[in-house]
Amino acid sequence: MMGLMSAQDPSADKVLAAIAEGSADSLASYREQLSTTKMFYQPQSAAQFGKSSELKQKMALVRQFCFEHGLLGEKTGSVDDVAIRYPDGSIQGKADHVRLRFETAYMEMASQAKL
Repeated sequence: MMGLMSAQDPSADKVLAAIAEGSADSLASYREQLSTTKMFYQPQSAAQFGKSSELKQKMALVRQFCFEHGLLGEKTGSVDDVAIRYPDGSIQGKADHVRLRFETAYMEMASQAKL
């Protein structure tokens, strides 16, 4: 699917138009969304990002945004109440509140064509 989406020919328009239609969106609007979205069209790039410090920085921003806008639930008293564990074992938030885990094993297997 990612290969079809990232093609540089009319076949990509067909795929993206179908995705947009399924989301009740237009192709132009969907392309605009993609222009501001980090896409991992190759498994290697996903595995590299999954091990990078940039992932932690981006997720810190996402956690803060979600907390500030009440997206973590009404009973969430702190941004640290919904913690994230990273592939290196580090945790953002309360260690006993890990709710999201990043695992790069499958990305690495995909990049080695072992899936």
